[in-house]
Amino acid sequence: MPDPRRDLTDEEKAALQAVADRPDSEIDLTDPDAPEVRNWSDAVRGALFRAEKPFKRSLDAAP
Repeated sequence: MPDPRRDLTDEEKAALQAVADRPDSEIDLTDPDAPEVRNWSDAVRGALFRAEKPFKRSLDAAP
């Protein structure tokens, strides 16, 4: 596997530029495996989130 931190080759840069130059109207955003779009107008962000309880440990020294 090539190093992901390396610089892009000229060929890779050209491929990325070709994709960037395409108009948005040519990009197919359909996904047959995508879930059904539902009504989220009553959704509440973070309603099911439960913060972790703080963990506290104390050590008693024996005499």
